[in-house]
Amino acid sequence: MDRTTRWQVGFALVMLLCALVFGAVAAFAFLFQDVADVLPFRQWRPMHVSAALFWD
Repeated sequence: MDRTTRWQVGFALVMLLCALVFGAVAAFAFLFQDVADVLPFRQWRPMHVSAALFWD
């Protein structure tokens, strides 16, 4: 595997991990809305969607 391919695969894996983490935090914020001032769902959802779209 050459350097460019290795970089692309590494970046894709990092973005996949970010999508998973952002999705889990967004789900937590959605389920427990009493912590909405600390973890606002409306800010975590776009981060999760963006990371999920760009991981490929």
